[in-house]
Amino acid sequence: MKLERHILTALDAFDRGDKEDSLLHATIAIEGTAKKLFQKGGKKCYKECIRQYWWLVERFIGGGLNLEDTRFTYLKIDDGYGEFIQDPDFADIIYHIFRCSHAHAEPVPLHYELLSSTDGKYPLLLDRKNNSVRMPDTVIFALLGISVFCKANADIVTNSEHFLSWGNRDIGVKVFKIKDSWGKEDEIKKFFSDKPQTRVKIDFKNWKQ
Repeated sequence: MKLERHILTALDAFDRGDKEDSLLHATIAIEGTAKKLFQKGGKKCYKECIRQYWWLVERFIGGGLNLEDTRFTYLKIDDGYGEFIQDPDFADIIYHIFRCSHAHAEPVPLHYELLSSTDGKYPLLLDRKNNSVRMPDTVIFALLGISVFCKANADIVTNSEHFLSWGNRDIGVKVFKIKDSWGKEDEIKKFFSDKPQTRVKIDFKNWKQ
C-alpha cells in the first residue's frame, strides 16, 4: 500500500471509530516518510523524523505538553535488545510501543491505549506504578500531520476530500485538505508562527505518585 493510502485509510478508520487501525496506518506512514526524508530506513531514522517535527506534533496533539524537552524517565521501555531506554521521549514511545506492537501483530498495551479527546480537552494520564502513559487520540493526527506536511512528500498527489483540522471552538478551527497540503511544511509553519502556544515541560525525576 502506498504511503498516501495509509494516511487516507487512517482517517477513514478514525471516522468509523477504529482507532487501533487508524494508529496502525499512521505509524506505517511515518515509516515511509522517514525513508523518503533520510533516504534510508530503520529505528534511528523513524524516531528522528518525529523529533524534527516537535513544532508540529505538539500543535496537533494539543494540551500544551512540551514533548521536545519532556523525558518520561519513569517508563521502562525495552529497546528491543533486552535493555531499557534511558530517559525515553515521545518518539521512543511511538516507535517501541505503538509502531513495534503493530509490526509484530500485537495489540498496543492497555496501559498505553489512546484516550478519547473532546473539543478543547486532551486527556493525559501518567501512571508510574503501572509503567504507563495514556495520551489523547489526537496523537494519530499529529503523526499524520508529519507525513502530510513533510517536504519529502511534496511529490504525492491525491484527489479525495480527506482533511486534517486544528483548533477548537474557543480559538477557531482550521481545516487542511490533504490534497492541497502535501509537502506544505513552510506554509503550516507560517500558519502556526503567530498562534499562541502553551509548552509545559514535566520533570519526572523528582516525581512522587
